[in-house]
Amino acid sequence: MNTSSRRLRAASRPLRPAAAFTLIELLTVIAIIGILAAIIIPVVGKVRESARRAQCVSNLRQIANAVLLFADDHRGILPGGIKDKDNHLGLAGGQTAWVNRNNWNMLGAHIADYLGTRLPEDASPVLMPAFVCPSFVSKYSDLAAQTNAVVYAVNTSSLIEGNSDSRPFGNSNNRTAALRIEQIPDRSRTLMLRDSDKKKTTDASWNCPPEPVHGNLRNGVYFDGHVAASKL
Repeated sequence: MNTSSRRLRAASRPLRPAAAFTLIELLTVIAIIGILAAIIIPVVGKVRESARRAQCVSNLRQIANAVLLFADDHRGILPGGIKDKDNHLGLAGGQTAWVNRNNWNMLGAHIADYLGTRLPEDASPVLMPAFVCPSFVSKYSDLAAQTNAVVYAVNTSSLIEGNSDSRPFGNSNNRTAALRIEQIPDRSRTLMLRDSDKKKTTDASWNCPPEPVHGNLRNGVYFDGHVAASKL
C-alpha cells in the first residue's frame, strides 16, 4: 500500500466525538466553586474592613495632629478655649463631618486650616474628609449622608483631677472653656476623640450609628497623639 492510499484511508475515518462532562462531574465542579466562594468572600470582607479601620485610625491621627498644632499656635489653648464676642466657649460632644465657619462648637471649624480645608466666607457647610469614618459609611450609608450625622465624639465629659470645670474641650452646653494643653497631666491616658455610637452615648439627640461601626472595637485617639482600639 502506497503512502497516498494510507492517507486517503486515514482521512475517511470518522472523528470521535469529544468526551462530555457527566452530571456528577458538573455537580462536583459546582460544589468546589461554592466551597471556594464560601472561603474567599468572608476573607475579602475582612480585608476590606481592616482597610477601613486603618483609614479611621489615620483620620484620628490627622485630627489629633491638627488639634496639637492649633494649641501650639494659640499659647497652648485647645479648640473651644478662646472666647469670641458672643462668649462662645467649649465644644459639643458629638462631632459632625459637615461644618461651616459659624459652627463654634464643632472641632472641625477650629482646625479646618490645619487639615487643608478652607471654610467659605458665606458659611456654606463643607465636608471634612478626616471626620468621615469609612466603616460608618459602609455600614450606615443613609445615615452617613446626613449633614448632622455624628461620626466622632470629643472628650467634653472626662474630668481632670476631679475639677468639675476641667474638661479637655470644655462644654458648649454651659459655655465652659477648653483647657490649655499643659493642664492635662497625663496626655497618654486622656482621651481626645473616639468613635461615636448609640451604645456609648446617653444623648438620644445624637444622630449616630446604633451600633459600634468596627464591631467589637472603638477607635480612639489620645492627647499624646497615639491611637488605640478599646474592646467593648
